[in-house]
Amino acid sequence: MLKQITFVISLCGILSFPVQAAFGTPNANSNGWGGWTRGDSSTLYAEWDVFRDTENVSPDFSENINTALLTETTGGGFVTSGNNIYSFSVPIAFSVNISGDGDGPQSGSTQVAMQIRTLGEALDNTSVRLGALIPDETALLFSGPFGGSFGGDVIETLFIWNLTDSLASYNFTFMAALESMSLDRITFDIGSIGGTSVPIPAAIWMFISGLLGFSVLSRTKKQV
Repeated sequence: MLKQITFVISLCGILSFPVQAAFGTPNANSNGWGGWTRGDSSTLYAEWDVFRDTENVSPDFSENINTALLTETTGGGFVTSGNNIYSFSVPIAFSVNISGDGDGPQSGSTQVAMQIRTLGEALDNTSVRLGALIPDETALLFSGPFGGSFGGDVIETLFIWNLTDSLASYNFTFMAALESMSLDRITFDIGSIGGTSVPIPAAIWMFISGLLGFSVLSRTKKQV
């Protein structure tokens, strides 16, 4: 028991590192996200960056959202002093439920994007679902060593779903590949694209992410 307490105290100690800002922002004029821009009346946006609980967590930033809640579903995760959700004993799992306020996508082809940053152990990409749907596209935005005594990596990943119609609500599930994964940041962007949905090649996302890496200063982010 004493060793476990000591481990938790060490885990929550000060450990900072630079993180490359690789997350993309939908903009019809610059990066080909299907002809829509974050904040448009036909879009939904929710972002979690600072976690203060593990159940029914509201986003830090949102646009056109009626409900957006994130929950760690195993009951084994806890909030660290760096405001991430983490577990050293179980592979943590999550559900996210998002619905619009009436100004989001109404009908027609809809693009859904989930961007996620994890620390330590990796996300199980095969677990990612929108309802029962697996992503149409998966792209690695950034990967680098986490550093410190805990090891693992900083991993940022983009998942894209191309839907033939909008949904009344969007229900996502995903989980860690192993224990010792830390959820650091996650964003969802949902937009009406009109016409036929065209998948975005992963190579384009890698190019976009590279440009963002050069243009946005790295920030010092939270510990595990």
